Amino acid sequence: MEKNNAVEYWQELFSKYRGTEKSVLYLEALRIGLRQGEITSDDLSHIEVINRKVVGAVVKGLAQAGMFERVGYTKSKLESAHSRIIGVWILKKPSTAHLIIDSVCASIDGARIGNGKEQQLELC
Repeated sequence: MEKNNAVEYWQELFSKYRGTEKSVLYLEALRIGLRQGEITSDDLSHIEVINRKVVGAVVKGLAQAGMFERVGYTKSKLESAHSRIIGVWILKKPSTAHLIIDSVCASIDGARIGNGKEQQLELC
């Protein structure tokens, strides 16, 4: 997928999920990947979601799109996860991640997610 096509794909994706916990998770996963180089589902635990399974769906979606690649496994550090094994993912396309974040952030200044409590998250 070329950079312009990737940006268009993600713009469509964020437009589809704008204002949902999924859009917040996609952006945060990319931001953490850029900052740390690698990510686990634990890294997204600070975002309140109705169902934690959506976190796995987001990471899997990013991997299927070629943005992340699993490089190993580790035990979850979350008490609620009881040391279950989770994937460790590296960001494969940092320049594309920058383009995606810049593009999405140019059109929004935050996203609202509704999960019982309205919560404003500053994404950009």
